[in-house]
Amino acid sequence: MSLRKYILNIIFIFLILPALSASGSTSIKKNTFPDIPGFPKTGEIVTYKPETLFEFMDGAAELYLLYNFVEMNVQVYEDKKGNTINIEIYDHQNVDNSFGIYSQERPYDCEFMVIGAQANYVEGYLNFYQGRYYVKLSGYSLGAKDKEILSTAAKTVSARLNEKADPPQALKLFPDSQKIKNSEQYITKDFLGYSYFKNVFTADYGNPESSYKLFIIEAPDKPTLEKSINEYKKEVGFAQDILKGGIHEVEDPYQGKLILSVSGKYIAGILNPDNVKVNKDLLKQMISNLK
Repeated sequence: MSLRKYILNIIFIFLILPALSASGSTSIKKNTFPDIPGFPKTGEIVTYKPETLFEFMDGAAELYLLYNFVEMNVQVYEDKKGNTINIEIYDHQNVDNSFGIYSQERPYDCEFMVIGAQANYVEGYLNFYQGRYYVKLSGYSLGAKDKEILSTAAKTVSARLNEKADPPQALKLFPDSQKIKNSEQYITKDFLGYSYFKNVFTADYGNPESSYKLFIIEAPDKPTLEKSINEYKKEVGFAQDILKGGIHEVEDPYQGKLILSVSGKYIAGILNPDNVKVNKDLLKQMISNLK
């Protein structure tokens, strides 16, 4: 082999291996999709990337892209009567993002199940998140066995994903007292309509008829946090120095009353647009959990 050809081969290896590695880290193996009795697989797994996801879900794709979507694999099943089951596995890179899209699509009235980190079920649909993955199962005309078929398939997928079934760490920062169960969400950008408030976990407190929202914003570093706070103060006309700590009440002209506090690289707060009675001790407890 000539020296020139040897060098070209080395360059090729260094260029192609990272790409292959990245592809392999996101692609789902065929055996992740289980066999479903009475519903043979129809065709091969179909894969969608960020640039093609809109072909599968049209306008809804933008929401998925907000949560760092990198790939979706779907397998279709069909019985002899033409009834179908779809299993869709979405890769969102980490558990914060997979929980985020899960929390955005979580039905208000559903049955929660212990599959992955959490699953929700309504007739014909079962969704769960686990590690970097958000998994959606849908069945059509499955009849009385709808829940059994979907949950059995979901449990098999969960076991084959090779991902921890733990919720995001940030959810543990929210006090349990007075929290409305399963109200947590993760918002990647434009929280409250402000472009500088990003990576926000929220949870509702009180009761469904008179609730308020606790939130945590994690900045990548202290300078970014300071910049976002200063921009917010300027926009709403607030003079006090929030960065020095303490708890501050802000009359936001767009959102109503906000209660804010800064701890390290975190902004913790309460959103109370309807001016319901809030428990500030919950905010103090959450701030304590940040330390």
